[in-house]
Amino acid sequence: MEIREMAQEQGWSVDPHAFPEVMYITGTLESEGLDTSSEYMVAAFHGDQVRGVAIPQKIEGQWAYFMTLYGHGGETLIFRLMDQKDGQVYGLSNEVDFASGTHLGNVKVPYLWSMEVAEPVEPIVKERVTKEKVKKSATKISISEQVRLFPNPTLGRVTIDLGGLEGVSAIQVFDLLGNPLITKELEGRVAKHVEMDLSQLPVGIYLVRVTAQGATVTKKVVRR
Repeated sequence: MEIREMAQEQGWSVDPHAFPEVMYITGTLESEGLDTSSEYMVAAFHGDQVRGVAIPQKIEGQWAYFMTLYGHGGETLIFRLMDQKDGQVYGLSNEVDFASGTHLGNVKVPYLWSMEVAEPVEPIVKERVTKEKVKKSATKISISEQVRLFPNPTLGRVTIDLGGLEGVSAIQVFDLLGNPLITKELEGRVAKHVEMDLSQLPVGIYLVRVTAQGATVTKKVVRR
């Protein structure tokens, strides 16, 4: 079973419309105690509510997690890790106080998640989800496969192919330090292609983040 299906079984999905504020984490996992040949999903929780989910993406040869957290100011969030090989869930020692609009970590200096102990823990979310919820969660996670950028590298203008993805709320461009540079609000409308102009940015590597249906996907683009 793929890690996406395991996450659906655990109910690891979040409804972004239920929370008024967001913050972001660009992070990586401390390798000690982990099977580096496996893929892991990281989720954030407040109590028994899922507040953010991220799967790894390879950026500049390293695995990175780009997580959007949803919540209210002053809440303390904890984290759990799921192993794709066996679906086991592990506790992470990190806690984060939710602060709206903040961004922890970046590609160059990522936030570091650490495992509590190398022993599985009981999942926080135990109830099996309905078929409708599974379908919705699968749609969220599959947006990574739907989003493409071209031309890449680009001399300035880049087209984001969304594949008709529904519920796209925003497309943002960040530098590798996590600073937001360009934001285009789409307000949930269906769009096949969206064009963005990067010509005002210096030559370098940037991250394009697409937010849709409560999930986010981040792609690398090279500006020549």
